[in-house]
Amino acid sequence: MEQPDKTLRLDLTRRWAAPVLIDPKNELEVLLVNYHEGKVDEKTFLSRLLHLTVYIATDNLEAAEQARSLSPVVLHWNDRDYLAVFSLVDRVDTLIHEGGGSVQMLFKEVLDQVPEGMGIVLNPNFGVALDFPPAKIVEMRELLRDFERT
Repeated sequence: MEQPDKTLRLDLTRRWAAPVLIDPKNELEVLLVNYHEGKVDEKTFLSRLLHLTVYIATDNLEAAEQARSLSPVVLHWNDRDYLAVFSLVDRVDTLIHEGGGSVQMLFKEVLDQVPEGMGIVLNPNFGVALDFPPAKIVEMRELLRDFERT
């Protein structure tokens, strides 16, 4: 996934999580809540996350559907860029503008395509937001390779 020239960049002056509580609607959201509550350890969380569907927010849904370009929504926080992904298609609406939408992918596919030096934020603007800085992306790619070898 190449980072497009005209990517929406939102400067966030606070962390991703807002005081919005998520009522879990799918397997990923139940996993997120359990992880935040300490019911699931990090390794289990990450190994399950890799095989679950996420939704990438995009500024130009028409172009994304025609596979011309993804135009992902990229958030900027603390001098880093983060690709915005969501656990449920309905949650994408918090970041997109008219003409935008979402593209569905497995989380492991997102990991393969996120550019070097970019992080991922899962569910920005929600109470169980979770960010993966670039160093964590590298670690998760290693974890994915280990799983694929076994």
